[in-house]
Amino acid sequence: QVFKSSSDIGYFPRVFSKVTSKNAPITGMIILGVAQTILSLMTISPSLNNQFNSLVNLAVVTNLIPYILSMAALIPMHRLY
Repeated sequence: QVFKSSSDIGYFPRVFSKVTSKNAPITGMIILGVAQTILSLMTISPSLNNQFNSLVNLAVVTNLIPYILSMAALIPMHRLY
């Protein structure tokens, strides 16, 4: 829903705004799932420990981006109220 609502405002491409009849953004979820899978496959290493550390770092970065965008959105929201 983060990408859908951001797409509704115009921050992301309109493809993330498309929803099914039950209001689920399936197209956006598939695009993000493919992107995350590609990023995960790019971290393949011969050592299982290195692979795990790379995936943990990737998870932290990909989860940090929506939080940073949310915090950045607080400034304009506070100006409105």
